[in-house]
Amino acid sequence: KNVEEILRHLDWFSTLILLGEEPLGNVADANLLAEALNPTTRPHIIALDKFLTPAMEKYVDVVFPVAAFCEREGSHTNLEGRISPLTALVSVDLRCEWEIALELSKSLGKPMSFASLGNIWEEISAISPKHKNLSYEKIKNSKDGILIEQQPTSLNFEIEEELGIGRDTYSSRLIVRRPMYDGSAWLSQCESLVPYICDSSIIYLSPDELVRLGIEPGSSVEVSHISDGKETTTSPLVLIAEADSSIPPGVATMDFGSRYGSAHPSQLIDSSLAVNDVLIQSIGTNTELSGDKK
Repeated sequence: KNVEEILRHLDWFSTLILLGEEPLGNVADANLLAEALNPTTRPHIIALDKFLTPAMEKYVDVVFPVAAFCEREGSHTNLEGRISPLTALVSVDLRCEWEIALELSKSLGKPMSFASLGNIWEEISAISPKHKNLSYEKIKNSKDGILIEQQPTSLNFEIEEELGIGRDTYSSRLIVRRPMYDGSAWLSQCESLVPYICDSSIIYLSPDELVRLGIEPGSSVEVSHISDGKETTTSPLVLIAEADSSIPPGVATMDFGSRYGSAHPSQLIDSSLAVNDVLIQSIGTNTELSGDKK
């Protein structure tokens, strides 16, 4: 099951184990997350991570510290799709997530079928077409890493219309992107990287779209979630509008950061919908929903 399905059915579980994941920084739908982690109904939560975060202190019952990237063997896949081997440069008395998960599964009487990194990679190569015929030994012996084939992605509104996903003339299609410097607990611990962490309170539109909406770059705007022509948010988010010439008309883009603030794209996302639309208005305006739907 995917993350959303698990959160919708947490009542099926007695214990939830987080392997290096923090719900507050990785779940797109804030309302779904808040409902799932209700203290009176949620299951016990065990986290395996490198740092203790405020979210863990609030929701997690048990935290196991794990080895960091320079303290473990394995592989790393970058944004280019290049898989590079990792070698333990520092010796520590800590286990990796998969080793702790293996011990937990044995304790629960349902042992997993792997016992090494090689076994894990065998399953990855068997399930993922991109990793087919790519062995763990080949990765370990590569000097510059191995580049896997990437499929290009693009925004195609014609396909959306074929699927029956219409757009109107007054709202913008919300596209949320996950940047490299997303403000995760790992990045936040590195002072030299903190200045590069994304700002999730900024919404980006094309220069022409800003002109059409009568919005000055750098000004504050109110942003509401739209579904079936109606606002679904109880109170609009106050964001900063900025211009980005790479964004097509009719689209608004936000960066999904791991650190929550007063405004975050997860507050504008309903994971049960195929797409999410938003209404963007200058502060102080009271533009009613109007216009012909397509």
